[in-house]
Amino acid sequence: MKMNDLASLLQVCQYVGQGEAGRKALEAFRPRPYVERIGGKTVASAGCVPILHMRDFSKNKALGDNLVEDMKSRKGRGSLGRRG
Repeated sequence: MKMNDLASLLQVCQYVGQGEAGRKALEAFRPRPYVERIGGKTVASAGCVPILHMRDFSKNKALGDNLVEDMKSRKGRGSLGRRG
């Protein structure tokens, strides 16, 4: 994951409110859209699922209902990514 520093953030912020020239300069920083799909979801949406499961586990110190149902629904569809 790329981390930015405060100086870079302030430099980008200078473009905000600068009219058309500012908008054009900010286009270079727009994230690229994801067109790939995984199980009918966008890559970004699918990527959020494990993060939300981890957040739920950290908060409740137990596996969340959504994660348990997800694991149960995968029965017979492989080894959940394990090799062997």
